[in-house]
Amino acid sequence: MAAEAADDARNAISRFFNNIGKSDATKQVIIGAVSGFATGFISAKAGKTVALSVGGGIIILQVANDQGIIKVNYNKVNRKIDKVADKVEEVLTGRSASWTDKVVNFTKRNTPFTVGFVGGVLIGVGISA
Repeated sequence: MAAEAADDARNAISRFFNNIGKSDATKQVIIGAVSGFATGFISAKAGKTVALSVGGGIIILQVANDQGIIKVNYNKVNRKIDKVADKVEEVLTGRSASWTDKVVNFTKRNTPFTVGFVGGVLIGVGISA
């Protein structure tokens, strides 16, 4: 029964998108605008929740680490971040960028500040958006 419902939904979506392609430009623009607005609205609402959850979680973990409740191995975390940053940098530019090294070094020296900053940004975006 669930498989039939899923097939019906797939067929309806397929027919919908096939019909859009055959419609005139005005109808396509209107459907695109409405669906884009709905997607943006839903994404913003979901984004707020995700930003608040992730930002709050990051701050709670940092406070717990600072209070000795948990122990975070920042050397291991920094090594992983360095590897990922190096790979992304090589793919995007083909060479190392000096600003990335400065950011990574600052992050290593000032981990609590960096974690608080990132968490605060995520919460700020979540509340203000």
